[in-house]
Amino acid sequence: MRLRVLGTPMVLLSDPAEATKVLRRGPSYIPKARQLYAALEAGVTPRTPNLLTADDGPMWRAVRAAVAPAFSGASLKQVRAALRRNQARAGAI
Repeated sequence: MRLRVLGTPMVLLSDPAEATKVLRRGPSYIPKARQLYAALEAGVTPRTPNLLTADDGPMWRAVRAAVAPAFSGASLKQVRAALRRNQARAGAI
């Protein structure tokens, strides 16, 4: 589906196979549009790229490698357990 968001043309993909083609490096790869993400840096001082706003270069790879362990299966299970404990405590109040 083609659409415009704030005047910027965009394409919405719902087919996982097609999304994979444009998200992975190769002939159909579409790089991240840096200017669309720059507004997310407005509240960061000094204003620097972060995981969401960095382009696909070495900075993004370094940040992604640093935060990846937080999203491992084991880490997410720990977070889920903590959320359930807190939910149980909140329900008891």
